[in-house]
Amino acid sequence: MTMFVLPLSETLGTVLVGATRGQAGHAALLRHLRGVQDAMVVLDLADVEVLSASYFREAIWPLGSWCQENGAALVLANVNSAVADDIAVSLKAYGGAVIIGARHGDRLTHPRILGELDEKLDLTLRLVCEAGVADAGSIAKASGETTVVTAWNNRLVTLNRMGLLREEKQGKTKFYSPIVKGLKHG
Repeated sequence: MTMFVLPLSETLGTVLVGATRGQAGHAALLRHLRGVQDAMVVLDLADVEVLSASYFREAIWPLGSWCQENGAALVLANVNSAVADDIAVSLKAYGGAVIIGARHGDRLTHPRILGELDEKLDLTLRLVCEAGVADAGSIAKASGETTVVTAWNNRLVTLNRMGLLREEKQGKTKFYSPIVKGLKHG
């Protein structure tokens, strides 16, 4: 998957606050992403000093759906701790999660999940990350639980829709892998 990097401070500024400004920021991001498909969209937050929860809700959170529709994956890079705290507040309200990491040139390092997953989604994600690539049957077996395979499949689909796992169909079987190699859960 190719990497498309968009530096937010250059595109939107360093102090990103307010819902109305977030809506305008979202429109600007979509203009920059026009034509991007099948790529890892990396929003680089280096130099972003403030990113309010309302700005995140209006500008960045909807990009997850846009990425899903365009075969892309959303990753936030170089997020400082204060901004990560504000994003975490937003994610808690939505019951969502995003991938964050550090970007060095064309490499993403230390990828991890920001946000909370329920216990079963967290277990499913951890098992896929450990396996590298897995289908519902192999995850069910690796879990050691007696839960039916359909439940594991539903969890894998949910994690895919959240933008945390990539799905690839081979014949009638769907295989899942982390969006980013080395992804850490929790």
